[in-house]
Amino acid sequence: MGALVALSKDWLFALMGGAGWSYADTGGRVAVPTDLGGPEKISFSTFTRSINLRTGVGWRPSEKVSAYLDWEYYRLWNDEDSVSVGRAFGGVEYMPWRALALRVGGSVDTVGKTTASAGIGFYGVKHLLFELAYVYNAFPEIRQEFGVAHLVSSSIVIFY
Repeated sequence: MGALVALSKDWLFALMGGAGWSYADTGGRVAVPTDLGGPEKISFSTFTRSINLRTGVGWRPSEKVSAYLDWEYYRLWNDEDSVSVGRAFGGVEYMPWRALALRVGGSVDTVGKTTASAGIGFYGVKHLLFELAYVYNAFPEIRQEFGVAHLVSSSIVIFY
């Protein structure tokens, strides 16, 4: 749930929040040799909860330039452990023509992990929006286990 408010002609303010939960059951067998009493059945369940809060401001001093700054807090926990992270996002958009938007941005989180991003938006066809973006290190929290994630995303919006 969230809200977006125009503070003035040049400034926007947004605030959103969400909560979620998940319940999972896991069962299986541990391979223990028969002469040692095996195999052994195992089962456990986990109830996980999450909270996400995000706020941000947008500044558009002209028709061609705008800048954005967001802050996000995310907490995930169960009965045994928890993790919390805060992340700041920033970006700039430049529109050399009314139908073309060029974007650069990035983020840094509370443990110093960073991302970098670039994107382009094309709005030259009536009733059609096209966006393409690239993010380097898109999921910094799993970089240690899986390496750098390169995320390429595109979207087409048709409206009437």
